[in-house]
Amino acid sequence: MNNKNRIDPFDELSCCGCMACESVCPRGAISMIENWKGFIMPSIDDGKCVNCGLCLKVCDFKKPQQTESNIKRAYSLAANDKTVLKNSTSGGAFTALSDVVLGRSGCVVGSVMEDDFTIRHVVAEDKTGRDKMRGSKYVQSSTQSIWQQVKTLLSQGKEVCFTGTPCQCAALRSFLGKDYDNLVVVDFLCHGVPNNKMFKEHIEYLNNYYKKDSVGFSFRNKTYGWDSYNNNNNLSNGQIKTRWINQIYYNFFVGNLSLRSSCHQCPYRSLHRPSDITIADFWGIEKLTGKKDR
Repeated sequence: MNNKNRIDPFDELSCCGCMACESVCPRGAISMIENWKGFIMPSIDDGKCVNCGLCLKVCDFKKPQQTESNIKRAYSLAANDKTVLKNSTSGGAFTALSDVVLGRSGCVVGSVMEDDFTIRHVVAEDKTGRDKMRGSKYVQSSTQSIWQQVKTLLSQGKEVCFTGTPCQCAALRSFLGKDYDNLVVVDFLCHGVPNNKMFKEHIEYLNNYYKKDSVGFSFRNKTYGWDSYNNNNNLSNGQIKTRWINQIYYNFFVGNLSLRSSCHQCPYRSLHRPSDITIADFWGIEKLTGKKDR
């Protein structure tokens, strides 16, 4: 068996967990499983693998990356709608961009937090579904089956606005294998991703601490301002907890202690973006406008 034509399922440093290899495998030989750290990694069924090499071909994370900037213009924006601002982590750019696509009967693809606190990429065809995608989620989202769903929508002539981390955006383009005029790809400046297992364990810890079940969690809630880093935990009795204990998971995240191994050598940390549009917080905007809060 020629192992040079196969991905290395144990290479944590060169796997971002985008799941493109699983989706492209024609034999269904690849599945994603959690490693001992809780991060998903490819597992290969030797009985099904025929060494076709498609998994290596689709893996953009291993390909040499361009370093020169492809950024043409930069803008600052904040939504005029106060409700949009309140329910967004930052200035509401995602809502503004996706509104355009939805207004043309298109679809929006992004991550949502499900009732069991799984973070997953889904397709939305209206604003109600899209609104669930608002807000930062400092967890790696599952993209299982989403690549094929996007390809099908594009092939049907639907306009699609895809949003995700840079590695997810690069994975989508690599999986599609060609450009589509009806696709808009939006990434963001990414700090890195912890795994969903750790986030769920944090929720369970909060449940035990408050002796109530959590029914929602929001990162960087704007209750105390845009830059307050306030993480709200919604409990089943209607209470909203903002105590320091909610911050434990977030502190591990910003301290780079819970990130995926490959995030520490991410090839997309450059001005060459794998997307059409990159969105980010405008730190220091008060120096230009005199107003810090959105």
